[in-house]
Amino acid sequence: MPAMMLLIGQAQAFLSHLQINQWQNGYPSQEIVEQDIRDGNAWILEDSTALIAMVVVSFDVEPTYLQIYDGAWLTQGNYAVIHRLTVDDRRKGQGIGALLFEKMETLIREKKTPSIRVDTHQDNFVMRKLLTKLGYHYCGEILLEDGQPRLAYEKVI
Repeated sequence: MPAMMLLIGQAQAFLSHLQINQWQNGYPSQEIVEQDIRDGNAWILEDSTALIAMVVVSFDVEPTYLQIYDGAWLTQGNYAVIHRLTVDDRRKGQGIGALLFEKMETLIREKKTPSIRVDTHQDNFVMRKLLTKLGYHYCGEILLEDGQPRLAYEKVI
C-alpha cells in the first residue's frame, strides 16, 4: 500500500504542476485504493525491485457513463472501464503506460468484453495523446459525480 500511495502522490503532484484539476483534493484516497484491491480491480506492474505502475480495470457499469453529452458511445452493452492509471515518475517516457494498457486490453479480450471506456480531464494532454495513439476514439463528455466534466473515450476490441 505505501508504494501504491507513493505513485498516486507522484501523479497528483504531476497533475498539479501542469495545473490540471484532476486527482486533486485527496483523490484517489487510500480507502479507494483498498476498495479497488478488495474488488479485484487493481493491477500493478513491477520489476524485480519496485512498483512501476498501477491501474484499475472494472467490468461493472460505470454510473457516470450512463449519460454522455455532445456525442455517443461507439457500442451498447457490456464494456470494461480503465481508471486510475499511474506510472512512477522515474519511468515516465518509457512506454510503461502503453504497455499497461496493452496488458489490460489482453485481459479484457480474454473476458470476451467487446469494448473499453476511459475518461480523462480535458487538459490532460498526456493521457489524451496516449489514448489516441492506442486507438481510443473520443465519444463526448461525461460528468463525474461532483459535476466535473471529463472527456470520454472508447475502443472496440
